[in-house]
Amino acid sequence: PHGPATSPGPDGGQRKGRPPGPVPALALPLGGALPDPLSELGMTFFHLAHQGLDDAQLSRALGMALLNLSPHLAHVAPHLAAAAAARGGGRESEELQAGHLEAGPLTRPLTRPLRVGVASNYLYDHSIGKMMLEVLFGLSQDEGFELHLLDQISPGSSKDDRVHRFLVENVAKGGHTVLPPTLAGCHAAVGALKLDVLLYPDVGMEPTTFYLCFSRLAPLQAKSTRRPARNPTLPSISPSLSRRGTGPSRDLAISRVGSKYVD
Repeated sequence: PHGPATSPGPDGGQRKGRPPGPVPALALPLGGALPDPLSELGMTFFHLAHQGLDDAQLSRALGMALLNLSPHLAHVAPHLAAAAAARGGGRESEELQAGHLEAGPLTRPLTRPLRVGVASNYLYDHSIGKMMLEVLFGLSQDEGFELHLLDQISPGSSKDDRVHRFLVENVAKGGHTVLPPTLAGCHAAVGALKLDVLLYPDVGMEPTTFYLCFSRLAPLQAKSTRRPARNPTLPSISPSLSRRGTGPSRDLAISRVGSKYVD
């Protein structure tokens, strides 16, 4: 169980990384045995991406297994659940809670900018931080956007370096929220911001944002495809975003990511 599994490679040899066995068997109803996967499990299946095979089906099955293990993952922010109930009654609210329904059209009063949250624990002197720095700074210069930085990097810590401080002081005009260590605490902290858009630049690379992306915390939620994203296809994530020239081909991205793809 602790060693790498193997699978046939294109030359007939064995390639490491893919667990053997039928994929659908992973998605069994297991009855909510894991109340808080962030603190109790605390891992992702990100490294499956490094063996070079198409693991889209496996990734989706693992995601469904996690939802069966922990129904709390499909949390919906109270203000979004209330809005869904007001629009369509109890049935629409129930479907939203079950993850079968989008949170509704993205609307905002014309008197304020869009609140955009960026959830990542890598927005420091790291490849993710460097990749996102120009993009986020550009958005922050547009008066139509109010950026909120969401991470677990405390002021004065080793990761609160020059890149992170620049983002906090010059980009995150909406504020910097240090997320708590529990999933329920993260749900409450992000939900309280009442974001219009929530972006996950590196979902799947570390546990907090991986488990957070199963929930519905903003009307529009998106992920980046720049890194190998070992995350399931979820109703909570609408488009997948890629900076032109850096992501996979459009057809490949759609086949593997399984959601709307914007280049």
